[in-house]
Amino acid sequence: MAFEDRTVTDRIAGRVLPLYGWQHTHIAKMIMVSENASYAIINRMTGSTDAVLRISRPGYHTLAELVSEVRWIDALAGYGHGINPAKVLPSLDRSCIRSIIGDDGVEYYCIMFEYINGVCLEECINEKILECFKTLGHMTAWMHIQSASWKDIVSIHRMHFNYENIIGEQVDWGRWQDRKDIDRCSAYVMSEASDIIKLRLSDYGINNANYGLIHADMRLANIIIANDDNSMRVIDFDDCGFGWFVSDFASSVSFMEERAIVPYLKDAWLNGYSAVRTLSDRDIGMIDTFVMMRRLQLTAWMAGHPESSPVKLYKENWIKNTKTLAHKYLSGE
Repeated sequence: MAFEDRTVTDRIAGRVLPLYGWQHTHIAKMIMVSENASYAIINRMTGSTDAVLRISRPGYHTLAELVSEVRWIDALAGYGHGINPAKVLPSLDRSCIRSIIGDDGVEYYCIMFEYINGVCLEECINEKILECFKTLGHMTAWMHIQSASWKDIVSIHRMHFNYENIIGEQVDWGRWQDRKDIDRCSAYVMSEASDIIKLRLSDYGINNANYGLIHADMRLANIIIANDDNSMRVIDFDDCGFGWFVSDFASSVSFMEERAIVPYLKDAWLNGYSAVRTLSDRDIGMIDTFVMMRRLQLTAWMAGHPESSPVKLYKENWIKNTKTLAHKYLSGE
C-alpha cells in the first residue's frame, strides 16, 4: 500500500511545514507508522522537538470524524479540572486540519499537535504507579463528565463502539479468531469468554449514565507525565468515540491485563474516578468484562500490526496468557 511507502508520507510532511511557516526552521522526522504516520517536527537550530505531525491513513477516518476529534480536544483543553490534552496547533491560516494530495494522487489529512516533553506512563511502572492510576481515574472521570454535559455532543461524528465492531462479526481491527498461532484449546476458552461478554453487554445495555464519548485508547503509552510541571497529559484521541465509560479503564491496562498488579490498579483508578463521578455497583462489576474484551480486541489488532512496538514487546506467550485470563474471567476470579 502507498501509505507504507515512506517516500509518500515523507514528501507530504515536507509540504506541510510551509503551511506553518517552518520550511526553513524545522525538519520532519518519522516516528512510526500504524493507523497513521507520525512525524516529529524538529527545530534545525536547537534539535528540540516542537510539534508532532499526524498524517491520517486514507479511509481510516472521514473529515467529519477528524473535525469532531479536534473539537473535543479543544473543548477538553478549555474545561479545566486537570484535563490537559496535547493541543492541536493551527496552521498560518488558522486551519487545524490540512489536506495534502500525495504523489500517489491520494488525499491525506494532516493535523499538527503540541509536543509534550515528558515520560509516558508506560515507562513509569514503579512504586508511584498506584498514585498515577488514582490521578488517571480522576482525570478520566472529569473527561466523562465533560462529554456527558457537552452541548455540542449532538454534532459530533465518531464511531459508536459495541460488541460486534470490537470483537464480533463487524470488527474494524480484524478477528482474533483468524490468528494463525491460536491452538484449538485456547480458541475454545477465548470463544467461551467472548460469548459471556456478549451476554453481559446485552444485559448491561446502553444509557446516558454508562455510555458516551470516550477516549477509548488510554493505554499507558498515551499518558505523558510532563517534565515541566509533572502534570499528567493525555495524547492520541485518534480512536475516540462513543462507548461505555468504564471501558476507558480497560484500555489503561492494555497489554498487561494478566498481571497481578491489575486489581490494585483498578482499585486505585476507581478511588480517583469515584471521587468526582459516581459509579454504580453494576458499572464496577462490568470492568472485568471490558478488560477481557479489550484483550481479545488487542489479540486481533496485534496480528495486523506485526512491526509495532507493543507486538514486538508482548507477543511472547500472548495467547497462553490470554487463555489464562479467559479462564479466570469465566471462573469469576
